[in-house]
Amino acid sequence: MLAQKIKQLRLSRGWSLDELVAHIGGVVTKQAISKYELGLDQPSAPVLAKIASAFNLKTIQLLSEPKYRIEFIAYRKRSALRKKEQSRIENLVKESLEERLKIQNLVCPTATLNVPIQKFHINRLDEVEKAADSIRVEWNLGKDQISSITGILENKLIHILEVDANDKFDGMAAVAYEDHHVKGVAIVVKKGTSGERQRLNLAHELGHLVLKITQSVDEEKAAFRFGAAFLAPKEWIAREVGDKRTAIDLQELLILKKKFGMSMQSILYRLKELDMISESYCVQWFRCINKMGWKRQEPNPLPVERTEWLKQNVYKAFAESLLGQSEAETLLGEKIEDKTPLSLKRDEGSLPSKRRRPHQTMIMTTPDPLGRQETSLSSKINIPQRGEIWEVKLDPAVGAEIKKNRPVLVISSDGIGKLPIKIVGPITEWKQAFAGNIWHVKIEPDAQNNLSKVSAVDVLQVRGVDYQKFVKFIGKASPQTIEEVVTALAAVIEYQ
Repeated sequence: MLAQKIKQLRLSRGWSLDELVAHIGGVVTKQAISKYELGLDQPSAPVLAKIASAFNLKTIQLLSEPKYRIEFIAYRKRSALRKKEQSRIENLVKESLEERLKIQNLVCPTATLNVPIQKFHINRLDEVEKAADSIRVEWNLGKDQISSITGILENKLIHILEVDANDKFDGMAAVAYEDHHVKGVAIVVKKGTSGERQRLNLAHELGHLVLKITQSVDEEKAAFRFGAAFLAPKEWIAREVGDKRTAIDLQELLILKKKFGMSMQSILYRLKELDMISESYCVQWFRCINKMGWKRQEPNPLPVERTEWLKQNVYKAFAESLLGQSEAETLLGEKIEDKTPLSLKRDEGSLPSKRRRPHQTMIMTTPDPLGRQETSLSSKINIPQRGEIWEVKLDPAVGAEIKKNRPVLVISSDGIGKLPIKIVGPITEWKQAFAGNIWHVKIEPDAQNNLSKVSAVDVLQVRGVDYQKFVKFIGKASPQTIEEVVTALAAVIEYQ
């Protein structure tokens, strides 16, 4: 698992073994890195920390097992990329899609994916038209202009990933599976293209996702036709252009380009395949476009559509304290300047009951030393819940055990155990020396956990604590922190 993760991260950045060695300051050789990636050896804690830092990750994130199996649809058949570049893009997509699905599960855990993966069986090229119309009907898009294909796809939880790539790459589609169930979908496009090319590339890759194309049909032609039909349905284009044309003016083409959100060349090709202009007239136009130098850069380029899903939902998770600031900044690739007025930070009273501190209680009774049923001494206490942070009496302690009253993170499941005991991880003040330790999980203070300073859960000090030692409720850890603590605990006990 660790071996696979190191290799995936290295390849996603396009680094050679030598380059990774350079990024970690040469603390080990490339032969050692190769052994790590082959699973023949394990890096020490300090080396693991250096590798994680090179990838801009926490040590514990390297130890997290990949949750999804990610497959690429029809990509290898049509890729003209060199093997190294193809591997870089594939591993970058795997990493990015896993990150987005983690955010998706945090902010919209009950959302359902409405993407008909390879639902439409295509035995003839013209059957693609019906498939494109069906998707529009299924998604309630009507027959008119799609002003933002990016917005439509992101609303359907189709993640749009933009990558730096050479001109041999236009796009690809990826599907994430968990136990044979589709959990996420991504369309990948090249950065730096014009708006019209970006839109058709997105629609083209959507075609690869939803079409099941027989071997007798050219896959790329089918996906291209689907993309054009999705952006400019036959009924709408006939209404705008007419059933049959003998000539089209440049200015009309530029107006149609803006209406359909497609390049002039794509519109002309669309008119030809619908038999609205003749093939010879289409060829004349393409010759003219080549002569004018417009094949790669047409006049009146359309603006590039911007993806907003990741930024919006990372900020949403950050505002709700589902993500810490450092985690959010890593995902966004930028610093967060929180300018929200303090009075608008959080309204705990408006949160659903599941998000507020649950008022589960139990009666604690004291047995009578003379053998009667119980004494009159009884107390009502709150039951600590998994993921909560409490102040707890840790004394009596021996030797290096953490002592006195300390905050702790409740780790054990709420549904396991009959005794009034919870397994907790003591929390201590963060020190820079902890950075290379797998067993120290860093926690940034925020409005949800109510910690006063940067801290760490020490999983080497995990212990069972009776309810009577819980002094007061402090706050709640983020799901990300809980996951990191559990992963660290698994690493410490060498759980496979």
